[in-house]
Amino acid sequence: MSRDNRHASSWLVGESMRQTYQVGRQYRPKDIIGDIRNKYSVQNPGTITNIVTNVDNQFKYLFMAFGACIFRFRASIRPVIAVDGTFLKSKYLGTFFMVYSNNQIYPLAFGIGDSENDASWEWFLTKLYNVIGHVDDLVVVSDRHGSIEKTVQKLYPHASHGLCTYHLGQNLKTKFKKVVVHKLFHDVAHAYRMSDFDTIFGQLEMISPTAAKYLVDVGVNRWARSHSNGKRYNIMTTGIIECMNVVLKDARDLPIVRMVEELRNLLQIWFSNRQQQALSMKFELATWADMELHLRFNKSSGYEVEPINSWEFNVKYTGVNNQVNLQTRSCTCRVFDLDHIPCAHAIAACRYGNMSCYTLCSQYYMKNSLISSYSKSIYPTRNNKDWVIPEDIHCRVVLPPKSRRPAGRPRKERIRSGGETKHTRCCGRCGDYGHNRKTCKRPIPLHPRDEHSCVNIVESNINIQELSLQPVHQSL
Repeated sequence: MSRDNRHASSWLVGESMRQTYQVGRQYRPKDIIGDIRNKYSVQNPGTITNIVTNVDNQFKYLFMAFGACIFRFRASIRPVIAVDGTFLKSKYLGTFFMVYSNNQIYPLAFGIGDSENDASWEWFLTKLYNVIGHVDDLVVVSDRHGSIEKTVQKLYPHASHGLCTYHLGQNLKTKFKKVVVHKLFHDVAHAYRMSDFDTIFGQLEMISPTAAKYLVDVGVNRWARSHSNGKRYNIMTTGIIECMNVVLKDARDLPIVRMVEELRNLLQIWFSNRQQQALSMKFELATWADMELHLRFNKSSGYEVEPINSWEFNVKYTGVNNQVNLQTRSCTCRVFDLDHIPCAHAIAACRYGNMSCYTLCSQYYMKNSLISSYSKSIYPTRNNKDWVIPEDIHCRVVLPPKSRRPAGRPRKERIRSGGETKHTRCCGRCGDYGHNRKTCKRPIPLHPRDEHSCVNIVESNINIQELSLQPVHQSL
């Protein structure tokens, strides 16, 4: 379905209702939707599509957002979106625009344009705004592409625009070669306390004043967790976009129609698998949040708690005091405030007050939110002969875009950020680099590597930890 090219008009819906309506029958809205879907092959209701051509009917832009993704974004997904673009490798080239959210790569929308420029990004992000509308506490995370920055400021003035700390760190490596600067930047970007930020940034400023000035000019509130204007939760990079680049590596070689179908098929599988995984979860929290909460629970075992009142507690450990307020869900360590999961100090306070720390987690980490996120399904397209295509769509002509391939061998890999090095594969069989276990041609070693024993040790530790944490769910 498309807002710009409506397949189901009001007349069509009215005629369908008139023909099926009977006196005394309770005809509900969901019955109307079901009848329209079955009769007219509407497989993915709520899906928004838009294609733009130039005056010569040549392809220019494509936007698409599946209804299943739009439906639950506002209610069940953290309002943090990662935005990026990658190049296409097919005959007519172009750029693939992506918007994703959540740690599990929740696809919100995608598009295709000629290149990453002001006009294409403004068109794409305008379509995205028409889909999601105004979202409270929205945070947009991207690299330092100038077109993205201009468009976000123009179309999303209420949103907080954060920078990917990984890309910024790679830029820092290009400009400043001191390794200690890179280590200090990582620490200062991920610091929670203002005091920790000041201490680490002071060290960085002493070692490299020019690097410190560079980071200040970029905007401290855009990359430092402790100074962020919005709720970034734990999303500090656009790593989910980079993961998607790898997944779609082969699909980007295909023509546009086939590439879109490959993406739809991929999302169909993801939604089905994740729906089953969410329904089979045994605990109240999503897997990642539950593991993080238990790590913090074990860490809090040695903390000393002093009550201040019914909601506030002073938690001591190694001579450091941290004040926890369970009512406002805050702690002076600021981990609770920024991650929206109880920190170790808050868990110690909950244990002292015989309270459940699960109730203090953000709703976005709950099992019910995960189930809700994948409650809708993405359906495959039916056979061409079963399609019902409106006349205005059927008569529309879309010609290939004007494009000119550059001379030389076609580029198959993306251009890496400054300072980014190519990852070298390590063989798990012989330990050498440049190949993997399947392609290894070396003789089988008499004494296998210690990694297998390490894996067994890790697995045994996990089993022991799971056994020791079984009563924890009853006491948290």
